[in-house]
Amino acid sequence: MEPIAILRSDISRLNIDIPAKEWAQFEHQLEERFYPKKSIIFSQVSICSEVLFIAGGITASGFVTEDGNPMINRFFQKNNLCSNIVSAVTNSMASDNVFAITTTSAVSIPYELFYECYLRSGKFGEYLRIKLLHTLLEDKDFLSIKTISDTTVKYRFLADKYREILALVPQKDIANFLGLTPEGFSRFLRKYHCNS
Repeated sequence: MEPIAILRSDISRLNIDIPAKEWAQFEHQLEERFYPKKSIIFSQVSICSEVLFIAGGITASGFVTEDGNPMINRFFQKNNLCSNIVSAVTNSMASDNVFAITTTSAVSIPYELFYECYLRSGKFGEYLRIKLLHTLLEDKDFLSIKTISDTTVKYRFLADKYREILALVPQKDIANFLGLTPEGFSRFLRKYHCNS
């Protein structure tokens, strides 16, 4: 299924029926995008100018530490909105990179269109408000879990709420999110599965 068709399907899943006339007013501004694995989607040294609807694959946001190591803060999966809204609103550099963990497909919504529809359009605006609220709640969940030092609690958070991420994301990236080395994560998994 093409990314825009997946977006329409997600809109329908939320029982929102966008009238054809409303959809026709902005559909031509939506752009389907495809990102190879490990590519940078949004750079932390750039100003964000779009909001992505993730149609397939997994992306992550994070930054590079002073010693050159990446640090993953959160993951985005299918049907998530992905952007750096603060960067777009304030017209300032983003605080994180967003990169494709797996091959990713998306629908690009220019920020100006997103903002206009969010505030003023009927049914598409309703959809965007629901999705942005969902994104902000997920951001809070990921931020809260990153502050916990107990690896088992952090891993259970992913296992309980984000099974697709555990299934599709390479173990080294899961280890990174958990604050472990790949070797430390392997040791943790052996112990975790023995105790389960």
